[in-house]
Amino acid sequence: MRKSIFNVRYQISLFILAGLAVIGSLSLPAYAIDGVIFKFDQRNWKIGYQTSNARVSIVEYVLPGETVQTWTELITIQQFLDLPAKITPASLFQQMKTSMQQRCRQVDWKIIRKSKNAVLYQWRAIGCANIKDQHEIAKLQRNRNGLYRFAYVSKKVPLSREQYSLWRRLLGNARARD
Repeated sequence: MRKSIFNVRYQISLFILAGLAVIGSLSLPAYAIDGVIFKFDQRNWKIGYQTSNARVSIVEYVLPGETVQTWTELITIQQFLDLPAKITPASLFQQMKTSMQQRCRQVDWKIIRKSKNAVLYQWRAIGCANIKDQHEIAKLQRNRNGLYRFAYVSKKVPLSREQYSLWRRLLGNARARD
């Protein structure tokens, strides 16, 4: 009798936890990278892809009905664990910019805000032969746990003034705890 009561309580606990997980997933994204603080807009973003190893973790979020192959808007969170300390957010920004400009000279890059441990930036590709038109707003942040990249990218270009302001604010507030 005691075992059957335990089993019923265990099954009820699992049911409640599963219900809470479903309810929680409807309102806020579940971060697969510990210590990340990044509030999304009010839409129901879902994890479209995630992977992690000893060097890097990445989670990509898509909107309902989209995949990481067929997205119109995409949120990416990356954690680079083994980059040398000499690679700063500013130097990684410069490497990414140089690499992208080798693929398309018309990509427009702009640093929005810069500090010792973070760079908030944007880039826009319009009319490139080998890059679909898109606009990305992103933040690179370094702390003692590694270097992080938070990004929102849209193929709906140009972004409206409201969308640009919203994502600039949300990404400006994104961070990883030490």
